[in-house]
Order: sequence, then structure tokens, then C-alpha cells
Amino acid sequence: MPRVFLLVLAAVQGLAAAAVAGPAGWEVYRAPAGWSISYPAGWEVAGSGPAAAFLAPPVRVSGASFRPSLVVSVSRVDRGTPAERVVEVARAAFERATPGVRLLGQETVQAASDQISVLYYHSPPDRGMPGLYFVLGVAVRDQLYVMLGTTSTALQDYRQQAAVFRAMMASLRVARVAR
Repeated sequence: MPRVFLLVLAAVQGLAAAAVAGPAGWEVYRAPAGWSISYPAGWEVAGSGPAAAFLAPPVRVSGASFRPSLVVSVSRVDRGTPAERVVEVARAAFERATPGVRLLGQETVQAASDQISVLYYHSPPDRGMPGLYFVLGVAVRDQLYVMLGTTSTALQDYRQQAAVFRAMMASLRVARVAR
């Protein structure tokens, strides 16, 4: 019986390790600040510390070069602040900063050990520019993690791109630091 338990434990640990690495062909970015996130191979990573940007290969949109991207920023949050309140504030700030944006939906995604609130937005075309599609992820761990994915609705696969952003957000791992 103990041997079966050890085999099952090894299989579960293997699955957990695969989940940290993300889907096949993905890489893992480890920030010096103790967090990590998986992203598709071939994407460029810019920045470090409290913020990092993950940039997809460039595509042509309305005659211009465009790079779908996901930006992760980390900031302090007062201990004891309810996660729901943090999400409300992040949502209001994003909507104020992006005039004309429309909330399409919201969900809670189970990540490694806690949940991430994910909000989906659309900004209509304006002044000859194509519409944008945003995926906003908010996670409260020991700090506040805000993840913003941006793609264009002019791209044929913008919904697939949003699914990639969601998978990246769900791969967020934070090393717990004792205070």
C-alpha cells in the first residue's frame, strides 16, 4: 500500500510541476521579487522587479505594427483589505483610464493556491484605429498583482489571444515571504 501512495504522490507532483511550467512550449519568467509566470515561447520579456511586459511577436493591424502584450505590475496593498474591494478599485481605475471601454464579463480563475479575478473589456474602434480587447487580472497575495493583456479585435484570433492571457494569469506563482 505505501508503494502505491508514493506512486500517486509522484504523479501528482509531476502534474503540479507541469502546471507551473504552463502548456507545452511555454517558458517560465521568474522575477527577482519572488513571483513567476509562464508565457509562450517566442515572446519577448521586458522589465523586471515590480513590473514586466510579455510581448507577442508583431502583427500588422490597419497598416501598423502591433504587439499583443501582457503587463504584470506588483504593488503594495494594505493588509486586511478584502480582495473584492481591491478588484472594485482596480476595475474603477481601469475604466476611468480607458474612456469608452465596455465590460464584457468577469470570472474568477483558480490559480496555484488562490483565485484571480479576470475581467474582459472591449474598446470600440476610434479615429481609424481598430478596436482593442483587454483582459484585466487582479490577484491579491502578500502584494497586489495586476495583469493587463491587450490585443486588437482586428486580429482574427483575438479571442484565442485572450485565452492565452487568461492562461498566463492562471500560471502566476508567488513565493510567500515571511514578514
